[in-house]
Amino acid sequence: IYNGLEVYSVSMLHKFKTCQQYYDYRYNDLLTHEGKSKAMSFGSAMHDGIAEWYKKKDLGIPCAAIAKKGEELGLVQEPSEDSKHSIERGREVMIKYVDFYAARGDVNVTMVEVPFIVEVQMPVGEPFLFAGTIDGVAEQTIEGSNQLYILENKTASRLDSNYIASYRPNDQITAYAWALGKYMKTPLYGAVINIIHVLTKE
Repeated sequence: IYNGLEVYSVSMLHKFKTCQQYYDYRYNDLLTHEGKSKAMSFGSAMHDGIAEWYKKKDLGIPCAAIAKKGEELGLVQEPSEDSKHSIERGREVMIKYVDFYAARGDVNVTMVEVPFIVEVQMPVGEPFLFAGTIDGVAEQTIEGSNQLYILENKTASRLDSNYIASYRPNDQITAYAWALGKYMKTPLYGAVINIIHVLTKE
C-alpha cells in the first residue's frame, strides 16, 4: 500500500488473471519457489550485464556484472560444466552482443532501468497504483521526428515464430508502454524487444 492505495506489478496482475489460487499462495500467503532455474538465473545475469552496457558503454563493466550476478545465483564458471548457463558463456554472449550492436546507430538507448508508479482509475471500484521497472527507453529519429519506445531485454534458447508471436500483443509490453507514456507525459510509439538468442553451440 502506498498513499492509501494498493500497489500492483505486472507480474501480480498476470498471476491473478491466469490463476487466482496461485496469486493467493504467492502474494497473500507469501509462498515462493526455492531459488531460480538455471535458465532464469542466466537471464538475470545477462539482464544486469546489458543494463550496465547501456549505462557505461565499457565492456569490462557488464562482464563484471554478469560474473557477480551469476555467482550470487549459483551459476558455474565454465561452459564445460554447463554449455548454456555458465558465467563464461554469459561473458561470451555479452562480447558478441556489443560487437554487433556497438556500431549500430538506428536506435539510441537514452534511459536504463526506468522505475514508474502510476495511478489506474477503474470504471467500478477503487483506483490502484501500477508500479514496475522498465529495462530502458529507446529513441529513434524517423523523418526528423524523435520517437520514443520502451526497451525490453529478453534471453531465449529457442527463437521461433511462436516466441515472436507471443509479443503480438503482449500484456506486459502493452501495460508498460501505457504506464510509461502516462508517467513521462508523452506518447510512446511502440516497443523494442531486444531478444538475445543463446545457442548451445556457435
